[in-house]
Amino acid sequence: MDPVTGGAMVDEKCMTKVSGIFACGNVLHVHDLVDHVSNESFKAGRSAAQFVRGEFAVGETVAVLDGQGVRGVVPQRVTVGAGKAVELMFRPAGVYRNSLCVVRCGDKVVAKKKAPIFTPGEMVVVKLPEDVVAGLSGDLTVSVEGGQ
Repeated sequence: MDPVTGGAMVDEKCMTKVSGIFACGNVLHVHDLVDHVSNESFKAGRSAAQFVRGEFAVGETVAVLDGQGVRGVVPQRVTVGAGKAVELMFRPAGVYRNSLCVVRCGDKVVAKKKAPIFTPGEMVVVKLPEDVVAGLSGDLTVSVEGGQ
């Protein structure tokens, strides 16, 4: 369980730290839209089926950490070289106007998303491109920078 959100901790395939156990939806965090819950449940179900069929690749993971202005980023682990883009989702810790969501791997910015407003009532989704995921070399930190 994540000490901040109280939810399960998962990788980008929705697998918990217990091999073969998958979690999604409000077990991870409270979603703002049922569409996010549906997408996450399809991902978890697809991953569980791949696991049962022996088609599930397990590799080295890096942690995804909450930085300034971020609460409960999911997933909390990303598999290096996962072979696809990975979406990170979180709730801002407050209202941020004209701000930037920044994802860093060490000191290097690997993704960013600008918005006129980030609010706790709406999930923020930022995508890590496949080439970024393939080249991860350390933990990721997601933060909100700019005005509040």
